[in-house]
Amino acid sequence: MLREQRRFLKTILVVTDLLLVTGALFVALEARGLFRGIYRWGSLPDLVLVVRSNFLLLPFLLSIFGFVFSFSGLYESFRRQTYFEVAWLVVSSVMVATGIFGVLVFLLGFEAITANVILLFAALCVVLLCLSRFIVLMLLHRARKKGYNYRNVLVVGTNPRAVEFAKRLEHREEWGYRILGFVDNKPFNGEPLPHQILGRLEDIPRLIREQIVDLVAFVVPRSWLPEMSQYIRECETQGKEITVAIDLYSHQVGRVKIADLAGSPVLQFETTFLNRWQVFIKRMVDVIISSVMIIVLSPVMLAIAVLIKRVSPGPVFFRQERCGLNGRRFNLLKFRTMVVGAEAMLDELRERNESSGPTFKLTEDPRIIRYGRFLRRFSLDELPQLFNVLLGHMSLVGPRPPIPYEVQEYKDWQRRRLSVRPGITCLWQVGGRNEIGFEEWMNLDLQYIDKWSLWMDLKILLRTIPAVLLGTGK
Repeated sequence: MLREQRRFLKTILVVTDLLLVTGALFVALEARGLFRGIYRWGSLPDLVLVVRSNFLLLPFLLSIFGFVFSFSGLYESFRRQTYFEVAWLVVSSVMVATGIFGVLVFLLGFEAITANVILLFAALCVVLLCLSRFIVLMLLHRARKKGYNYRNVLVVGTNPRAVEFAKRLEHREEWGYRILGFVDNKPFNGEPLPHQILGRLEDIPRLIREQIVDLVAFVVPRSWLPEMSQYIRECETQGKEITVAIDLYSHQVGRVKIADLAGSPVLQFETTFLNRWQVFIKRMVDVIISSVMIIVLSPVMLAIAVLIKRVSPGPVFFRQERCGLNGRRFNLLKFRTMVVGAEAMLDELRERNESSGPTFKLTEDPRIIRYGRFLRRFSLDELPQLFNVLLGHMSLVGPRPPIPYEVQEYKDWQRRRLSVRPGITCLWQVGGRNEIGFEEWMNLDLQYIDKWSLWMDLKILLRTIPAVLLGTGK
């Protein structure tokens, strides 16, 4: 019954979302016409003309938004989600779908869909979809607090973790979980249990037959897991949803994730961001922004190339092998700011190194060509790395890609910075790299990895702008 209710709610949400998206597009189109004086607001004949002239957009529009919304998890259960989490999921989904839609409109040449229309359309989508979901979420929360739309939970285990698990579920009334009781062979001799013990482990098949049980939660010591397999199979046979609270290994940094590997359920400990949707958005932002910046800054890059050719013989670009995601090698592109053969001169200058650790830094480096310090101070030499971002070697934001010989000197804990795609800018860049030592630099990169979010990326990008303009990022 609960599954049928979920499917019905999902269908209602899908249909409602597509209707709201369609309505948002036509409102944005009519607003465009109103502002330009083409037709009067609310004029039915004019609206019919808009619908007819843009009818071909609808299949593309609904297909794109339907696919993106489904892929993003917008129709998965939001029983335990907060209003903020729902809003963020809507905003991120609309951003990606609108971006794809905008590119398609540009390629197909729909003149009626201008940038202003797309911006207004996206804003309307966010407002309408958030409002509809907030209403649904509010109604569901109220219903659950009054005892409707709840799920009965049987907790296997009476250890402190099991008791705390049950208390957390009941504390969040809006989630709609009701604890039936506990099952255990040897009840925990501690504080009184918040619910009665309904039986022993061998009673589980009988209990889920005789009582209304929606979810069986196994919160047991790791030594019990082999014994639990028969009871888990019994719950599965009877069609009950099963949750196993996993605490197999102590982990300091890794986050736990259940995944499917070649058809087998596996337990993963990941030390990087887990949200595949946010990672997808991060990559989409990288592609869009790098593409736009390459086009916009192409005159600047052409001028820099001409300048380098005039002041120093040799190639315009400097290619250097760097380590990317998990140590993958790639050629990093930069505008050449040193004389040809500068790397061969490095050994002679290493004793003057001003940086700690395996990296090299020398303020008055004799290898730098004319205007080279200017290009480096304002990070203009790094503009070609936008091509590395576009090709997927790098991201806009992430730890700087190290040189292979530097990685060989890393301590084990420092190698974790290679677990994400490297970037053009990061916390180290915007914090003033000249004043930051190697150890602090590594810690900042790990801090970025552990606390990563799209909001953090945005803040770093915004802080990068003044750092570049003022020349403090070098």
